[in-house]
Amino acid sequence: MIPDSIWKKVIQYEGTKVLKTKDEYSKYGITKKSYPNIDIDNLTELKAKEIYTKDFWNKLPKSKQTWEYFSSYINTGTPMNTYDLINHYILIINNKPEKREYLNGWMNRSCDCNKYGKNGIDLRTKTTTELKIIFRKRIQESVPCHYDTIALGTSLIITLLRGRYG
Repeated sequence: MIPDSIWKKVIQYEGTKVLKTKDEYSKYGITKKSYPNIDIDNLTELKAKEIYTKDFWNKLPKSKQTWEYFSSYINTGTPMNTYDLINHYILIINNKPEKREYLNGWMNRSCDCNKYGKNGIDLRTKTTTELKIIFRKRIQESVPCHYDTIALGTSLIITLLRGRYG
């Protein structure tokens, strides 16, 4: 079973309520599209945890049973380290600018922090120059994000966004 510390993060980022949007219908991050036979409205936390355990956690090698790999696996279908996950998201917004609206959430989850969007800096609205300043400042501050990941990802974000948003 998924450790409680990891499960709490799933709940933190996925939520516990039914989410209905034009693109998805989900609860606990379990989507009707991926699980058509699951009654999303009546999905319990225990059942959701069992699904995540069976379909994701237990499929990870023991050495990769961490939040970093688990989170990327449930969101992309591929377990990856934080640096690779940030690169993955950057490529998505570079190829599909309409996905840029998800950048704050993706970066919060990737860095396991809560610094972007409504709780802080909205990355979606920043120019390339502003992004450079923001990330330089964030790296120097004492924030609970993975500094090495942000430092490595910053240059990639700026480079890929420069042509479209700079």
